[in-house]
Amino acid sequence: MNNHETMPAAFTRDPDLEVPTAAMEQVIRDTAQPEQTYCLDATTLATNLLGNGMAVNLFCIGFAWQKGLIPLQQDSIEQAIALNGVAVKANLQAFLWGRRAAHDQQQVEAIALPQPDVQPVKLMPSLNDVISRETAHLTDYQNSALAQRYRKLIDQIQAAESELGRGQQLSLAVAENYSKILAYKDEYEVARQLSSEQFQRAAGSSVRR
Repeated sequence: MNNHETMPAAFTRDPDLEVPTAAMEQVIRDTAQPEQTYCLDATTLATNLLGNGMAVNLFCIGFAWQKGLIPLQQDSIEQAIALNGVAVKANLQAFLWGRRAAHDQQQVEAIALPQPDVQPVKLMPSLNDVISRETAHLTDYQNSALAQRYRKLIDQIQAAESELGRGQQLSLAVAENYSKILAYKDEYEVARQLSSEQFQRAAGSSVRR
């Protein structure tokens, strides 16, 4: 059974129309032998594998034949496809992919429906990330004593929040903003940043591009 859901024309008159896929599958299992009933989204598999939704019919035939549900020889089916003379190569491939799905459906689904290689995006830096970043920045801005002054206040805020069980929102806000108070952007800081190796590398890269 190809359980791919396609809305009928009645949807235009009934926007709340639902396709009772699960109920229909159960009726078929109750009527036929459950162990001889196979349900899969053949439309999506055939389309992704062969680039054409028309391949679904031969895909299903291949699946059913491999399961022993069609009392014909493989050669007979393939000869019929050839004699039909329409998209012979594609239909033979659809028949073959259906057989493969019957043999190892999970493997075929992995090929047809690959998982995107998406790395999780870190939207917000953690508190520890902010503290490390700003500590290094303050050390460069002036010296380690200023960085230690920054860390002392952050530690106090963290301890108070932890004692009250209020999470880390205040600690994160202070970690982000206290550094800005300690390292305000006067003309000396602007000069320091413009003469830094990091800025020089970035400027040189921009010039080369």
